[in-house]
Amino acid sequence: MIDSKQDLRSKFCRRWMGAGVAILFFAASTQHEATAQEAKKSQTLAAPSSTVVFNKTKEFEVEQTYNGQPFRVEIGKKSSKRGHHIYQMTYPSPIKTAHEPNNTIHAEYYLPNGIAADSPARPAVICLHILNGNYELVRMLCSSLAQRGIPAIMFKLPYYGERALPGGRRELARNGLLFAKSLQQGIQDSRRTYDVLAALPQVDSAHIGIAGISLGSFISASTAGSDPRFDRTALLLSGGDLLGLVHGRPETASLSKLIKSLPEAERQAIDQAILSADPVTHAAGLRKRAQAGRVLMINGDQDKVVPPSATKKLAEALGISDRVFWLKGLGHYTAMTRLPEIMRRTVDFFAVNLPPDTLPPTIAPSRSEDPIIRLANLISQFSSLFSVAPTEGHCHLVDIGIEVTLANGETHSGTLQFANGAEHRFRLHAAVPKLGKVYFGQDQHPWMATDKAVFLGVKKNDSESPGPLTFADPKSLQRAKMAFGLMSTVSLAPSLLEQLVRVETSTSASGALVLEVSARKKPQKGAFQITYQADQKTPESITFDLQGVQGTLTIRSWQLDSVAFAAVFQPPVDLPVENVEQSDLLRIFASLFNFALELTQ
Repeated sequence: MIDSKQDLRSKFCRRWMGAGVAILFFAASTQHEATAQEAKKSQTLAAPSSTVVFNKTKEFEVEQTYNGQPFRVEIGKKSSKRGHHIYQMTYPSPIKTAHEPNNTIHAEYYLPNGIAADSPARPAVICLHILNGNYELVRMLCSSLAQRGIPAIMFKLPYYGERALPGGRRELARNGLLFAKSLQQGIQDSRRTYDVLAALPQVDSAHIGIAGISLGSFISASTAGSDPRFDRTALLLSGGDLLGLVHGRPETASLSKLIKSLPEAERQAIDQAILSADPVTHAAGLRKRAQAGRVLMINGDQDKVVPPSATKKLAEALGISDRVFWLKGLGHYTAMTRLPEIMRRTVDFFAVNLPPDTLPPTIAPSRSEDPIIRLANLISQFSSLFSVAPTEGHCHLVDIGIEVTLANGETHSGTLQFANGAEHRFRLHAAVPKLGKVYFGQDQHPWMATDKAVFLGVKKNDSESPGPLTFADPKSLQRAKMAFGLMSTVSLAPSLLEQLVRVETSTSASGALVLEVSARKKPQKGAFQITYQADQKTPESITFDLQGVQGTLTIRSWQLDSVAFAAVFQPPVDLPVENVEQSDLLRIFASLFNFALELTQ
């Protein structure tokens, strides 16, 4: 029985919280193959007449180099993207190793389109990738820079990609000295890549920067510290004490074990080589630029891979302990939920050196800017976030802050983080009024957690289905599928939506695009305001007024098919684990889903 004080809260909160829970569990159970793939077209080097590209040659000589050794750069095919072109480059590493393929650097140069022959030179950025050899994050950063009008280049670090050993990256992990030398070679390769950019007519050599993510940020910091030519440095998920991280983190446990098993003299040689590549070792050379505001550090304050203590060591050595941008409550992998903000801050950091009046590349709109079309596309995105499985190695991410004021003046706040992955993987973390924090998820096994323990579902037999909604009511599942199907088709038939709602556009005080949505037949029943980010595609916030219940959804992350790491779907760490039967846990998931669907009726 609900008393009169709770009546309104029951009517609104239970219904909308029920819808939310149902959506999230439904998302985790629905897996569809991705059918939309971007067409990739390659062609030989041929630039628009208004663009200066390598003097229209297929190779060029770099004569001014950091070590006094000239070299040639070969240019391969290019691909055309929205607002920029990508050129393949190869050039020799300044370090010669016994593994011949490792002696050639493979790079991708991201050139904004529309740069006229008489345009002033622009800043450029070298971008370095993460430890596991996934290049999508660094390519995303390069694309973001190019779309802002900033040339960018990424290259594959020593023993990655085409440079790899026959056994792949595992071989590098088995050889401690080779790993240490690869870090040192990465520094020298970065300095050589500076020489490449400085030789290009579009690039202002006085404003070449470097940016790295995770492993790439360690090499970026050491490179900038050892080479004063680098103007600006962005360090994403970085720190110092590289030797401590090698010997103290799960990601490098096998390497640490190998090093410690070696004779004392060999172990000390490897440790010394790692220390020579540590950003703290080179911090003195970067300190002056850091204090001048030319170093950006972005880190998660709950990072378990590069812990805050390691970040603080580097920041202190650089003299910028009070300037680190901390991602509150996020770790090394969950920092991905703030990826749009991370990219925006990084691009803005380098964009300060763009020539005055520089405009981003012109990108023709791919869709109509009609308000009803914008709303239809947003509804379709929402459906895809929860009902369309991402490609393998990717996930859809939602991170929302919630503030609600009831008609009786009561206020409630909460948060919701949800990752939807391939093969039934998901993770839900919510802070809910009255209930507190709740965690649910599935990686290889389903799990749920409290602040005190993790309950891990273990299969009783191999015939058990891993789907989180294996035991859900079939009618409820069908109803949910129908609802998402309708939302998915809205973008194909927006005229259906136009019959239900009135949509108008306006501009906020900060200049952001706003959609104002109200019901056509009974506008007094409720209204929404959707404020967009600068790209005018991604929602930033949604305010609503529904029968006197007002609230705001602050959307901190809204991503489709973003790069995912295994840890995204794993339960909270550092908690005791209790094994339970998987089927019991799946029945709990199904019960929550069924109950939530009932509340929405």
